[in-house]
Order: sequence, then C-alpha cells, then structure tokens
Amino acid sequence: MSVNRDPVRDTFAPDAAQTELSSWSSSMPVPAILLTQFFVALIGYGFVARWYVVPALAGRPLKTALPPLLLPHLVRPVSLWLLAPGVVVQHGIPRTFAEGTAYGDLIATALALIAVVLVRAEARWGVAAAWIFNVVGLLDALRNCLVGMMLEAPPHMGAAVFIPAFGVPLLLVSHFLIFKILIDQRRSRLRVTETSSRAPSHT
Repeated sequence: MSVNRDPVRDTFAPDAAQTELSSWSSSMPVPAILLTQFFVALIGYGFVARWYVVPALAGRPLKTALPPLLLPHLVRPVSLWLLAPGVVVQHGIPRTFAEGTAYGDLIATALALIAVVLVRAEARWGVAAAWIFNVVGLLDALRNCLVGMMLEAPPHMGAAVFIPAFGVPLLLVSHFLIFKILIDQRRSRLRVTETSSRAPSHT
C-alpha cells in the first residue's frame, strides 16, 4: 500500500527545519564574518575621512576641529551591556573580555568628555587632555579587539557584534584623525616659533 507524501509538509517538518538551520548556522564562522565587515567598514570610513573630513577640518582651530572627532566617543558606554548577559549578549560571553571592555570604554568616555570640554573652552590643558584621551582610547580599543578575538567572544555577543563590526572601525578612524590634527597643530606652532626666532630684531 503506497503512502502519499505531502512535499510541502515534508519540507517544513521539524526535522527538515532543524537540518536546514544546522546547515546555515555553520556555513560561515562568526569571526570570519566579523573580520570581513570590520575591514570593509574601516576602508569605507577611511575614504570618507580622506576625501571629506580632512579637507573640511583643514586649517580650522582646535576648538572647532577636535570636538566633532571627540564627541562620537561618548557612545562607548554602549559596551556596558556586556555586563548584563542575557539582555543583548549571551551568557557565555567571556568575563575577562566583558569587564575589561566595559570599564575600559567607560574610562575612555570620561577622558573624551573632559578633553572636549577643555578644548572647546580653549583651556590651557585642552591639548594635553586630547593627547591623553587619544592614546588611552586607542590602546583600549586595540586591547578590546585583541582580547575579544583571543577569547573567541564574537560568537557570544549576539546583536552586540555589530559594535565591533561597524562601530569600532569608526572610532579607530577618528583616533587617527585626532592624532593627525594634534600633530599638524604642533608642527604649525614649531614653524611659527622657528620663523620668529630667525626674524631679525629691530632696535
């Protein structure tokens, strides 16, 4: 006795669905997806910075040029969600990575806020604050990337994986631009000093 089978029902049967899900879940490793998105975003942000941001900020005083690059770093506390597994990230998130990233970003955010306020006010310690933030913030971002990959954190990050994929490249490019502006400003001041020292004095 032949049994008539419904091909539509068989396709959507639990076993078939589970098999399909398993095949899709292992089709491409999470780290490979993350690294691809990271480097493509880094290249894209780099082009935007080179073609549009650098020309727009060229020749502007630090009071005007630095704040637009410092303010985006105030979103870094989004990584505090790493400390609440089960809300955004999974419970398997490595604790060393989660705590180091969250608290490191919080410190970097505080330094960015101090720097942007001092720079905007043209305070005496504004440039020093910008240098301190940029060095600490860059080292923190690089540390998070390195430790995250070493501890295989991306597969446990859930929707938060979009932060290192698209947010971190943006912050890295802004760090580069801040360094560029600070170095250009220092070179400009040195040139002015050298020119003044070479100018003949009138008595």
